[in-house]
Amino acid sequence: MKKKKPEELIRRLIDDQLSKKELDILLDGMDDEEVTKKYELYLRNHFEKIMNEHALEKKNNTQPNKHQE
Repeated sequence: MKKKKPEELIRRLIDDQLSKKELDILLDGMDDEEVTKKYELYLRNHFEKIMNEHALEKKNNTQPNKHQE
């Protein structure tokens, strides 16, 4: 298996496509501070993207309350 970039491993983890061997590689990378920083950055960016999408969706789906009397 060719060596995968940390970003690719995290993406495959998020997409639920990570093999057992890739999971082992990802976990081994946790011992490397540089790799861990890449994992953190990629996960943070992914989280922020999801939160921004959610906020936009919520904004677009929210309509002002109209009270009828």
